[in-house]
Amino acid sequence: MPGSSSCASCHARVAGAAHEDEDDFDPFDPMVGAELPVLDAEIIAPPPKPTPKAVEAPSPQVQAARLRQVAGYGLPPDSFLASVPYAASVWFKRRELKARLAEVTARERVLSRALDKRRRELATALFSEDEAAAIPSLSPLLSPARSVHDRESERADEEQARAQSAAAARGAAQEAIDSAARDVMPLRDEETRTSRALEAAKGELARSQAALRRAEIELRNAAQTGTLDAEGQASLEATRESRQAEVNLLAGRVKERSQALGAARRELAARVGRQAAAEEEARRMASPSNSTLRMQTSTELDPALVALTDAALTAELGALAAGPVSVCKDARDALTSARNEQSLLRDAEKSFEPEAFRRGAAILGAGVLLITIAMLVAILR
Repeated sequence: MPGSSSCASCHARVAGAAHEDEDDFDPFDPMVGAELPVLDAEIIAPPPKPTPKAVEAPSPQVQAARLRQVAGYGLPPDSFLASVPYAASVWFKRRELKARLAEVTARERVLSRALDKRRRELATALFSEDEAAAIPSLSPLLSPARSVHDRESERADEEQARAQSAAAARGAAQEAIDSAARDVMPLRDEETRTSRALEAAKGELARSQAALRRAEIELRNAAQTGTLDAEGQASLEATRESRQAEVNLLAGRVKERSQALGAARRELAARVGRQAAAEEEARRMASPSNSTLRMQTSTELDPALVALTDAALTAELGALAAGPVSVCKDARDALTSARNEQSLLRDAEKSFEPEAFRRGAAILGAGVLLITIAMLVAILR
């Protein structure tokens, strides 16, 4: 019956709708066997990372204008007389640029040493991180850099030990200097006292010798004239013998004082020599080759450490050694900025027009010479 057939089809549609969620495949679907639409790869792929554009080098005209601005020389003169103020400006500006270049060069040296220090700190931080060996750009560089780092650490320990030994030796040398100085002062005083006693003994000896000569002269005159009796003769002879004994005694004292003075001077010379040797030893110990730890401040950084830290600065490390990496990048940027400024100042200092400068300097020199001649002529008149 037509009514019953339509109801059956309705029930079939309802049943199909009930099971639509359980089985989406319909073999009688006209789309079965047809080609499905293909999604474009550019639509489903993630957007590519923007590639940084290469910084174009400024044109020669732009570079020349920038150098003129930094140097402050002004445009080259277009007339003969205009070269005079141009030469004066170049002379003064070059002095200022050289002073600025010296300051930047000194700053560049300090920043270079600071970057080397930061690179060592970054390398040490990477050695302590196990995750660093899993990074492809770092893993082949870690072993040679670690070997270099270990050798530098050993050298640093050796230098530290030598510095401590040198400090102890300097202390011993200073103690020897102080001891020699303490010994020298009493010896100098003893030499002075002995020298004065010798001079006094020599004076007494000279007076006694003069009295002895007078006694001999009186005795000889009395013997020649025959005016003395036996008692006077005996008195003069006794006086002469007394003077002679006094002279002999004083001569012995002078000899004794001379020997004492010689001994004091020899001892003083020996102590002074020891003091000079101690001072020389102290100066040698105070020399830079024995007193400073130079390995980490004056030597160039090993290329293996440079390669490792450069790779670390360009790699995506995330939180790995984030602090040392940031500090090292700042130090590198500061050094790069100083070197760029250094190069700019060098080029700016040489950016003047040499022919115009020589022409203006010649005119200035000739003018100064003429003024000097005119002043001399005026003075001579």
